[in-house]
Amino acid sequence: MVSESSMILLSFEGRGKKLDSAEDAQEFFEAIVTSGEIEVLQLNGNTVGVDAAYVLKNALTKKSSLKRLIWHDIFTGRSREELPPSLQAMNEGVMQSGAQLVEINLSDNAFGPAGVEGIKDILADRSCFTLKELRLNNNGLGTFGAEALANALIEGHTNSLQNADEPMHLEIFIAGRNRLENPGCTNMAKVFDMMRSLVQIEIPQNGIQAPGISALAESLQYNTKLKILNLNDNIVTEKGAIPLIEGLKNLRNLEVINLGDCIIRNEGALKVAQVAEHSWPVLKTLVLSYCEIEASGGVALASSLKNKGCLELLDLNGNCFGNQGIDEIRQTFFQPGQHNESVLGSFEDDQGEPEYDEVYANDNESQDKFITDENTLKRFLDCPNSDILKSFGPKYIEVVMNQSGKYLERVELLSNLFMDIAAGCEADELTLNLLDSMLRESVNCHNVNLMRFCDIILEQCGLIKSETKVKPRQNLTGLLKALAHIVKQDYFNRNMRLVLRTFFDRLDFSEEQSKLMQVLYSS
Repeated sequence: MVSESSMILLSFEGRGKKLDSAEDAQEFFEAIVTSGEIEVLQLNGNTVGVDAAYVLKNALTKKSSLKRLIWHDIFTGRSREELPPSLQAMNEGVMQSGAQLVEINLSDNAFGPAGVEGIKDILADRSCFTLKELRLNNNGLGTFGAEALANALIEGHTNSLQNADEPMHLEIFIAGRNRLENPGCTNMAKVFDMMRSLVQIEIPQNGIQAPGISALAESLQYNTKLKILNLNDNIVTEKGAIPLIEGLKNLRNLEVINLGDCIIRNEGALKVAQVAEHSWPVLKTLVLSYCEIEASGGVALASSLKNKGCLELLDLNGNCFGNQGIDEIRQTFFQPGQHNESVLGSFEDDQGEPEYDEVYANDNESQDKFITDENTLKRFLDCPNSDILKSFGPKYIEVVMNQSGKYLERVELLSNLFMDIAAGCEADELTLNLLDSMLRESVNCHNVNLMRFCDIILEQCGLIKSETKVKPRQNLTGLLKALAHIVKQDYFNRNMRLVLRTFFDRLDFSEEQSKLMQVLYSS
């Protein structure tokens, strides 16, 4: 693959231009048209509106030499409705030019599932039969967006089989922080299974659990060129780790495996150790930090990896080894003439040996604990309180949100759960962060109507008439505190704040009402 550094580049990177009108885009239009046979176009760090996008489309139709579209962070401050037509217009220009792309980078554009409408045509078009790199980090795709994306890539691959000398062979796929969850990961696994050409897959922070990981594992065993796999901060657990490592065991080109913050626990670590001893001959980096691994799992990993000549980093920080366990790991790993000290990462955040009641003595006890967790979560959703919320531990947001999909997709359920949590839990940082994450997820991934959310809140406060004759809530203290935090977030627009300000101004005076009004008047 030709590197970007050796290509002819036209860059508008970081200029901070706000391209609203056709006139605003004229400078970019002229530069693109007169730039010769450019291969890389960087637009990141500017913001493009619909009218400007159509002007850029006309310039792009003349650039058949284009190979890389570096268009991350080009819609800051734009409404969600602007993004699909803007993307579609610019991509139409590329398709009409006859360009043969190798990279599309649309990361950090919060277009959500609807935004896939703006890119699905180009992904299925002959312009992408040559596509090698697709970077969609932090786009808020959600499960629906991931399904649409997967369908577009499958259509593109199918079209390439019928109409190109070589099929579409994607090599790099990056889609962190997109709430893919199990359905999204399962759909993307179908793409990987079909193409069997992936070299690098990075999908961290996506709320993927064991069922999604198992589907991914099935597809990865056929991607024999895979070098980098990053699943950091997903809820893999030992149930997902075992099929995952089985799927990876015959991939001899693997250089990086990142399962940090994936809670694979001791059983998962022992599976990694078992396979690593005879697999992955060129492994350079293995990250298993913050996975609740105990000393026996750490020692097994150290033993299986001590003879890996290519290993540059083994990160086991933040697990449950204790001082004695750490000493055993070091003694096992550092054999004479083998690795230097820098290969074994720091243990400064080690959690210490687990208490006896934290250790599951056998599979039945582990299963009982899992069931109890599910029952506890149901109790929380039915009757939220801070004690239960804290019991979910540091990943409490993922724990709650991964089991509350129906609440996040329907504004009526979301509104009621929001008010129940605000009323039942202390208005502390944990609660406010959870409520913020819930609303952000609902807006970004499910297109929930926040104006309707505001209406329901006002109905339940008795401030506007409800068609369903809802009985007004009496204790509004927690709700008012929560709203004072939420209305400051970027997904809450000025019109929503004006509506809330108009009606909450009618409430009887209280300290919480006063603080909310201060925020609403200052926003």
